[in-house]
Amino acid sequence: MDSRQYNPASGEVTVSIVGDFCPVNRVEKTVLQGHFDMFKDAKAALLNRDLVIANLECPLTSETQRIKKSGPNLKAQPRSVELLKYLNVNVAALANNHILDYGEPGLKDTIKVLADNSISWVGAELNLEKARKLVDWSIQSGLVVSCVSQFRFSPGIDELARVVERGALGKLLLCDVNLCIHREQDYYDSAVWRNDPRLAGGGVLMMNGIHLIDVLCSLLGTPQVSAARIATTRHYLHVEDVASISLVFRTGLLATLNITSHASRNYPTTIRLTGSRGQAVLLEYCLVQLEIDGEKQRCAGRGCSTEQFFRAQLEDFGAAITRGEPLRTPVEAGLSALQVVHAAYAAAQRY
Repeated sequence: MDSRQYNPASGEVTVSIVGDFCPVNRVEKTVLQGHFDMFKDAKAALLNRDLVIANLECPLTSETQRIKKSGPNLKAQPRSVELLKYLNVNVAALANNHILDYGEPGLKDTIKVLADNSISWVGAELNLEKARKLVDWSIQSGLVVSCVSQFRFSPGIDELARVVERGALGKLLLCDVNLCIHREQDYYDSAVWRNDPRLAGGGVLMMNGIHLIDVLCSLLGTPQVSAARIATTRHYLHVEDVASISLVFRTGLLATLNITSHASRNYPTTIRLTGSRGQAVLLEYCLVQLEIDGEKQRCAGRGCSTEQFFRAQLEDFGAAITRGEPLRTPVEAGLSALQVVHAAYAAAQRY
């Protein structure tokens, strides 16, 4: 990884973010010949930037075995990295719908090409150990790195966090979490990686449940997995569409997480937290019921939207960069949730 440091405290930092970089078809021939004249205006705009981030919309690979998917399989030759260097790109974003068009071999090739050319990357790693090394590297380098954890920014989660912090519910005993959504076959067919455990990392637990695990971690700390069961109830799927996880927190709190993408429709996500003095209920991440010592308390109720959560997280990230404020979603948080998911899959294999 590129070890250069960008320290906002030292002064102004200039950042440019570039859209899809995908030198294919007629552009590829020009790039491979080293004729970059058509990009000179772009180079001039990016030359004096401290940080240039480009969305690498295809793997840089010579791999010929493409995955099955709807839509085109894109790739560029490894030598195309020279154009990234010409444009002063020092970070490649890999989290997109084409980086796995040539499977894991294509991703491995891409990461090697970037590393060999001192270009950092974000958005894709090959295993949990690699992800942990990336987290350690980002902390040591003093970079501001976050992860997408938008539900932490729900007013309902904030409200419940304050209730938990002041001990209003007494000793926390039980937490029940339910996510029941409906996904048609075309949802999995539209992006083949969703139906391939090697590419997606798992099914409904990895793709949907991880957000709820992240919320629980933010409220209650990182739990241990005591038991887990997963199942695939539809013949055309290769990943699980039902999961039930039992968690134990340091305080002794027991939690169950039940998830399915095979429900008849999308039902509201519910989180019910019970303590020795009362109970709190969240519906779609909004606190709709709070009872303490037998008395119903006023709570904000419904009215929040996912769009607000995303906006709040972006503002939080901006404040960390421009004012040095601590992140509410540091990159370590994403790793914690991922570790719980991996532990759940390991536990499920014991049955």
